[in-house]
Amino acid sequence: EFNDTLNEMLGYSRAEFSRLTWDELTHPEDLPADVAQFNRILAGEIDGYALEKRFIHRDGSTVFAELSASALRKSDGGVDYFVALIHNITARKKAELGLQWALNTQKIISGLLQISLRPLPLGEQLKSALDLILRLQISSAESSGAIFIMDAKANELVLSVQRGLDEPLLKSCSRVPVGHCLCGQAVSTRWIVFADHVD
Repeated sequence: EFNDTLNEMLGYSRAEFSRLTWDELTHPEDLPADVAQFNRILAGEIDGYALEKRFIHRDGSTVFAELSASALRKSDGGVDYFVALIHNITARKKAELGLQWALNTQKIISGLLQISLRPLPLGEQLKSALDLILRLQISSAESSGAIFIMDAKANELVLSVQRGLDEPLLKSCSRVPVGHCLCGQAVSTRWIVFADHVD
């Protein structure tokens, strides 16, 4: 049994929601921790647990939630039924991520200023700058990236330093015409371009 708040929170009709499993609703990275605690209840080790987890909305977006689950037991100690309370904390998590992003941005700016004051050759400064940015990034688990220098005469970006780029990408990105690819688009539009991957 469930009330309509949960299926509405995840964007489903009551009929649709009733056909879905817990596994289908839970973000794949969060399922093991949830299942481990659930199994501890079944084994009689604990009577309840609380954790933060992510659900998958019907539209594919992530819903952050606090889950509190408790078991009501029969006289023999077996589970009679479960009660779960789920609180949507998406707005709070987005605010926390926004604050973390702002903090990391300030750290990067401060670090870049410090690097620029060091008596190092430009190449070494760029390597230090890229290492700092990748160390503080929060948008991706991958620690890869690059810094380009603009060749104004050729109207191209020239790859100057990189970390973690594979060989095909290194070859295709050694010189990037302005307006082409993500980096070239960012230069031509003067807008930051966000992407989950680079083709």
